[in-house]
Amino acid sequence: EMDPFKSDTFDAVFWGCHYNFRALALGPDVAYEELHMARIVNQADSPYMENDFGRLIDRIGRKYLLVKQTGQKMKKNETAGCTAPRLFIKGHFLWAANELERRYPDASFLTVVREPTSRIRSGINFMRVQPPEPAMGPAPWMWLSTWVRRCEVDYCNIEMEWYSRGQLRKKSDDAGSSTVPIATRCAVSFDDFKADIEMTMKKVYTECGLTTGSYDSGNQVVLPPHMPHEHTKRRRSGYAVDKSLEDLGIDEDELKVELGDYIAWCKSISTSHSTIMVENNAAEQDYCRSLHVLATGKDTEY
Repeated sequence: EMDPFKSDTFDAVFWGCHYNFRALALGPDVAYEELHMARIVNQADSPYMENDFGRLIDRIGRKYLLVKQTGQKMKKNETAGCTAPRLFIKGHFLWAANELERRYPDASFLTVVREPTSRIRSGINFMRVQPPEPAMGPAPWMWLSTWVRRCEVDYCNIEMEWYSRGQLRKKSDDAGSSTVPIATRCAVSFDDFKADIEMTMKKVYTECGLTTGSYDSGNQVVLPPHMPHEHTKRRRSGYAVDKSLEDLGIDEDELKVELGDYIAWCKSISTSHSTIMVENNAAEQDYCRSLHVLATGKDTEY
């Protein structure tokens, strides 16, 4: 439970340390400014938010990798397909993506995209059942609906723009402008992940440079032995709190029109709309869209 980089959402600790979650008790407008997952709305917060978050990851990450490297040497590097520990961070921190890319130019950024209306509905219901401040009680439903809808529309548009950028950028120096590579940016579809986990993970390994050095007859990367090839079967039960978008005061048709470009982008990423003809009957897990960072190369060899 003390592992800072387990699969839980890493940025929640950072938001908590800065008391940003308290903004929910002050109304949707304050929450929009102080608890936004895609951008820093209040520019007065920008210098310390970006810098502090980068420093936090850097300092904990260095210690974490040092411990992992020591443990790996003790085990004589028994992990198949792993030549050195990699720093893996999961969370909703598109707002800090540029700062993380600046610090870790050889990193891989991975996002999982999902049909936005169902995700927004899920997000509002999820936030309602989180433990509130004891003296304040849960935030009103309409506050949550207004806040989540505004933030998620921003997130979708910024995510689409950020992950659609080219893999090269111009850098000015004394010798003039030169083209240099930027961090890897990979987007995969949640529907693809449900339909065919193996093909989706092969895409992740290939685009993020995580190849194991082995390839099959079709020249596709062979996944490491510990990687599952199918979803674990699980029994689902209904949610105790599960309001519809209509119940939450959100017009679904209007939302789809507003996010039309993003929905089209998500479909363009999905291979299930073109090449993977697998029946979508795998285990349906509710994954919130997360931005993952894989710090690789020299910056992780501490």
